Amino acid sequence: MEEAARSYRKERKKARKEGKTEQVQSGQTGEKIKLTSEEFLGGFRKEGRLIPVVTLTLWWGEGEWDGPLSLFDMMKEPAPEILAHMNNYQMNLAAPGMMADEEIMQYQTGLREVMFFIKYSKDREKLLKIMETGREV
Repeated sequence: MEEAARSYRKERKKARKEGKTEQVQSGQTGEKIKLTSEEFLGGFRKEGRLIPVVTLTLWWGEGEWDGPLSLFDMMKEPAPEILAHMNNYQMNLAAPGMMADEEIMQYQTGLREVMFFIKYSKDREKLLKIMETGREV
């Protein structure tokens, strides 16, 4: 996939230098694909698809998160007519201090231990107990 994207960008750059409004792109199978002027200008083919990306924010504090969790939470009393036309982007927040141990145990990577260290950074006994449990898992 990366090779196809790299090839596309290279062909597009070459076409721009030559002053073309349409471009021929090498497809993954090696066939030539002619782009419409809209596809060329937009930099995205009609058949193109995006790869989803999820952003997770990890709160490093051992206490509770007290900041906004969405775009609307960051606004100062917006008018309902404006809100009706806006997207309310939610933050994917992982705050170890606010999570139950069972919830943290659902993580299958080293992030689980990191979250336990954050949560119990001031409770040495609990931290040692969690570390012992982690060795068993």
